Amino acid sequence: MFNQIAKDLFHFLKVPHITLALIVALLIRWLMSSTIPLGHDETYYWDWGRNLQWSYYDHPPGVAWLSWLGQLFGGSLLAARFWPPLIHLAATLVLVACTTLMAERSLSKQEAWILFGSTQLSPILSAGGIMLLPDIGLIFFMSVFLLLVFCLALTKDGKAGMGIFILMGLSGGLAFCFKYHAAPMVSGSMLCLLWLRRVYFKKEFLGWIASVISGLFAIIPVIYWNSQHQWISFFYQSHHGFGGLEFHFDWLLRILIAVPLLAGPILCFMIIRQFFNHWRNSLYFILGSCIIPLSFLLLVLSAFKEVLPHWIMPCIWLGIPAAVLAVVDQRYWRWNFVYGGFVLLVLFSLLAPAKIRNQLPEWLGNEPGGLGQITIWKPLVKHLEKIEYKSITHFQHHQSDKLNQYEHCSEDPYIASFRWFWVSQLAFNLPDQPTVLAFDPNHLSFYSFRDKNLNLNKCRVIIIGDKRSFNPKQFDNHIEIHKESSFRLKHHQDQELIILWGKVTGKPPAEMWSGNKKI
Repeated sequence: MFNQIAKDLFHFLKVPHITLALIVALLIRWLMSSTIPLGHDETYYWDWGRNLQWSYYDHPPGVAWLSWLGQLFGGSLLAARFWPPLIHLAATLVLVACTTLMAERSLSKQEAWILFGSTQLSPILSAGGIMLLPDIGLIFFMSVFLLLVFCLALTKDGKAGMGIFILMGLSGGLAFCFKYHAAPMVSGSMLCLLWLRRVYFKKEFLGWIASVISGLFAIIPVIYWNSQHQWISFFYQSHHGFGGLEFHFDWLLRILIAVPLLAGPILCFMIIRQFFNHWRNSLYFILGSCIIPLSFLLLVLSAFKEVLPHWIMPCIWLGIPAAVLAVVDQRYWRWNFVYGGFVLLVLFSLLAPAKIRNQLPEWLGNEPGGLGQITIWKPLVKHLEKIEYKSITHFQHHQSDKLNQYEHCSEDPYIASFRWFWVSQLAFNLPDQPTVLAFDPNHLSFYSFRDKNLNLNKCRVIIIGDKRSFNPKQFDNHIEIHKESSFRLKHHQDQELIILWGKVTGKPPAEMWSGNKKI
């Protein structure tokens, strides 16, 4: 079977110009990766790569591994996002193999280009192939997992080898190591496959056991870290998904509109249509058992919580093989790809060229709102350098402090901020990319665990952040403030910033607020 898959994949790559188109798409993604600034989540995951752990409070460790591998090439934008475009290309080729198995033949020229357009020109799927997010590892390993499940489903007479069961378990486990969303997708697919192959269960019993064991082996880092931290990541994600539910019909309506607009309306429609038309087919049934439970769960939750459109991206991605095989007037696909290409072109034109991107806040009346997430950092760094923010002259008794610096303190002042996204953005954008501490009185994050053993007592610190996050009463017993400066950047008037110079007088940042020594 794998020989036939290789032949079908080679046939796909021989379609005129499609290999060149894939290479061009990869190069464009690398270009976008090297020019568009990192978002908050991306800098956060980038910082994980500098501090590898078995797992993390917010997510499993997969994205940290990608970040660490990228940082082997340096600290640039391209280094941070070097791997996602390559993984996106690899996932595309795996999806080709899945589609050929569903079609039971090589793809036609028309189907090959539909698959290319669906994976490369869908706004949300294409953007996901650029950004340093857990989703990129999830879609790759889920694509591999789905391919192996399809191969098992098509194997006759219980003749499946042990190797394919082991690989299936490993790929499902590695998908889980990127995002917990893999759990319902993997379990749904495996239960469906088990049902379809129930007549071979006795013959394949050891294979199923090997699959479960290999899957558990792959997620050992996640299990180990959580076992050492009272399973806090699982509790956090459960509360994040199911806590504080409150019905808002407009939230549901927003996700129902946003997902088709961001993924491509024709693509979404064709996926749904194909499931209705072919649900009796075993491979469609398996595919549905993989993506429908998570899709349905997220849609229901979107009526009670603010669900982000990219959470459903893996389901759209894995549904592409079904959509590609739909028999439909090709004009609809052309319009879908023209629409997706236009959206991507607009985003690239506005965000990639630095001159245009830096003008956007001014065009928006110097109140860029959410756009400030990627535009505020360069002018902020310029302001900090202008005032020589690290100068010892900003501290009281700076002459005696310089002579009597405590041994456990660094020679330069520590840099800190209030919220995790400010911490990570400062760490990435400040010169020399220093370690930045999180002095957050209200929220746990990765930094709470990274910094829990730091001794900062009597050490100088510079705290930079959004003034709305600063509550003086919460800092009185922990920071001796020497100097305070509030200001607004010229083209970011909607955000008042603050810099505090002072000395830590209490516990390290992870324990500063609650005294919780078990985090």
